[in-house]
Amino acid sequence: MVTIAGILCDIRHVSPRRIECTTRAPGKGARLSAPQAGNRGLLFEVGDAAEGFDLTEATPGYRWQIVPNASSPFGFWSKEGQTFRARLSGFFVAPETNNYTFWIQADNQASLYFSQSEDPRTKVKVASITVGTADWFDSWEQNGSEETWQQKSPKLELLGGARYYLEAEHRGRAPSSGLRIGVQIHNTWLNPEVVSTYLREKHQIQARAQRLPEIQMLMVSGTGNFFLTWDNVSSQPIPANATAHQIQTALEELLAVKCKLEPLSANILLRLGFEQGLESSSSDGHLTSGTEPFCGRFSFHQPRHLVLTPPAAQKGNRLDQYTHLCLAYKGHMNTILTVTVSFTIGFQNTVKKNVTCDWSLAGASPSSWQFACTDLWKMCVLRSTHLQLPPENSPVLVHQVDLLPLSPEMGVFYVDEIIIADTNLTVSQAASGTARPGGNLLELLSVVGSPPVYSVTSWLAGCGLELPLITAR
Repeated sequence: MVTIAGILCDIRHVSPRRIECTTRAPGKGARLSAPQAGNRGLLFEVGDAAEGFDLTEATPGYRWQIVPNASSPFGFWSKEGQTFRARLSGFFVAPETNNYTFWIQADNQASLYFSQSEDPRTKVKVASITVGTADWFDSWEQNGSEETWQQKSPKLELLGGARYYLEAEHRGRAPSSGLRIGVQIHNTWLNPEVVSTYLREKHQIQARAQRLPEIQMLMVSGTGNFFLTWDNVSSQPIPANATAHQIQTALEELLAVKCKLEPLSANILLRLGFEQGLESSSSDGHLTSGTEPFCGRFSFHQPRHLVLTPPAAQKGNRLDQYTHLCLAYKGHMNTILTVTVSFTIGFQNTVKKNVTCDWSLAGASPSSWQFACTDLWKMCVLRSTHLQLPPENSPVLVHQVDLLPLSPEMGVFYVDEIIIADTNLTVSQAASGTARPGGNLLELLSVVGSPPVYSVTSWLAGCGLELPLITAR
């Protein structure tokens, strides 16, 4: 007669060196006093154990079963909304002498214990998670709020054929997807082509960089005027007794992208270049000098809603006079802006109207700027199918123009040089006259000091290299 862990085992085959048998069912109400070497699968236990109390047969709702896989059985705790404490325990038999790593995955707090022998009393914690993880590589190795969060054990050197006790504990609230234990074998011929459940371990590399400004000391001596030269671009004349603000203004002018507007005869109602912020307009995007602008030093990044308001001195501008809306843009392809024009018709017995139209910005690219104009009178008013055209000679006074990207998830998008004018126009960049010291774009610049010594602090956009020196002559 052969018994395993006190359970009768029916003999299937006997040889001088080996006995093969199959264990019978434990029987209703029977349980093992502890996991035994030779059990098939792992012992799974669950109950409503309060914090600080062990999970035992006396635990409310306690039950147990042998599971063939290293995971909680489906639907193991059906008391929805109630807390539980579960435990998987048993033995791992190393298939060969090698290095092994054990992983834990659960939808709530869990810990994994391992013993270098069959004795459960020598177990030590080798892995733990403080909150749930969606998969094996979800939480990485990081510091939790209370203790080290480590979803995998250290690398363990195990002997082939030896038995090692392992145990995993899981706390949570039903419904729960349970707990799983995974094992990783190192230095093996096993690969995805051989094992269908093979997983490739992910590694997360965290790198930190400290941005430091470039600081140059500028000394100016003599009388009269001098010039500042940076990247072979020279400033306008600066007085020898210039203030730090004058020096900063001169340097910022060297760094600004120069632009030309044509025709010069165009009447401009609104020109928003973002050098002074949003001025009287408003938006939920943000100013940036960390990317190459279309004109000046600033552009506007990710405007989800941009409201253009005519100058405060006017009670609206006549749409039939200032017909064109122009802007520079940079972003992903197929960019479409939704343009909403809010206006009133007539001086007396005014009628308030809103009309919305789509403006497709052709040729949009995340790496280069484009400039385009559209005729709001033709695109939005005359083409509107539901708007009754105003009587002849009735003024159409625009109070604001709303610009919204058609898709909020349109990706990177920048705008610059927004203009409302009476005609179609173009704004183009000058071929020269913009300093990019050492090929770098400067995100921020400040100057402090007084004649004859000034301190110039520069913050480079991205990971720029060292700047060439500013020269005064």
